[in-house]
Amino acid sequence: MDERDILFLIGANGAGKSTLLKNILGLVRPDSGSVRIENSLMNTKNRLEIIHNVGVLLENASFYGHLTVKENISIIAAYYNDISQKQIQDTISILGLESVQNRLASELSTGFKQRLGLAMSIVHKPKIVFLDEPTNGLDPQNIIDFRELIINLNKNYGVSFFITTHILTEVEKLSTKVAIIRDGTIIDSFQMSELNQKMETLIDSEISKGGLEDYYLFKCNQYDKTHKIGV
Repeated sequence: MDERDILFLIGANGAGKSTLLKNILGLVRPDSGSVRIENSLMNTKNRLEIIHNVGVLLENASFYGHLTVKENISIIAAYYNDISQKQIQDTISILGLESVQNRLASELSTGFKQRLGLAMSIVHKPKIVFLDEPTNGLDPQNIIDFRELIINLNKNYGVSFFITTHILTEVEKLSTKVAIIRDGTIIDSFQMSELNQKMETLIDSEISKGGLEDYYLFKCNQYDKTHKIGV
């Protein structure tokens, strides 16, 4: 990933998206290979230092339901030594949480809970944020709102994102880079701006006129035939 990228890792349920993310974050130990984040090699000695400088929002955000929105964000901020009250309030403002900052987290709607999770992941101003299926369970309007938050953080605050999803329409609206995972294997990765050129190289004239969904299905089918696995 490069600075200010929005990279989407796409694949079906069970393809290995969350497992790969956990490997990257050091939550599970990889069977082979290595992980580098911002040119630092992830290992048992420096894992906490590296994680300290990234943001993470897993599929099910964790928070204290008996505390307010602001208190939840403040607890995360307390793990860091130099986060001011102004920075906490700025985070609340950026994520559009002013109107609910004094409400208990347990009383929030699903959309606001996801905003709270994102606020807790960026309060320390990380350069890269990892999101695991962030729009799962959100209604169409909340998906649009969450998308706008990502765009704002990326363009105006320089935050890069690594996002796992199986919702391809969101990928086409947001991504700068895409990686396709199938059966635990990255079968293709490319700049989103290269998609049309990739489509033109396909033999099937019908597929060549399609979009990301058609290209994704083509690559998965191609991989399945080569490796003789079922869809």
